[in-house]
Amino acid sequence: MTTGYITHPDFLKHEMGSHHPECPELIQAINDQMIRSGVDRFLHHLDAHLASEDQLELVHSPDHIAFVKEQAPKVDMPCLMAIRL
Repeated sequence: MTTGYITHPDFLKHEMGSHHPECPELIQAINDQMIRSGVDRFLHHLDAHLASEDQLELVHSPDHIAFVKEQAPKVDMPCLMAIRL
C-alpha cells in the first residue's frame, strides 16, 4: 500500500497570524523532517488542485460553502489567478 502526500507550493503562502499553529514554517518543518527521516521516499507525492463545487459538497454542506464564499475577499478572477501564480 502507498500513502499519498498531497501538497502545493501555495500552502506555504497560507498565513493565519502568529496566534494560529497553522503556518508555512510548520509545513516546511514537516517536509524537512520527512526528508531527514527517509519517510519522504515512501510517499506518493501529488499536487493539490482547485476543487470544484461538486467536490467541495462531498465534505461540506452547501450552506457552509455559501458562507465561505460570502466571507471571501471580493476580487476578480484575473487578479486572483495572478496572485496564485
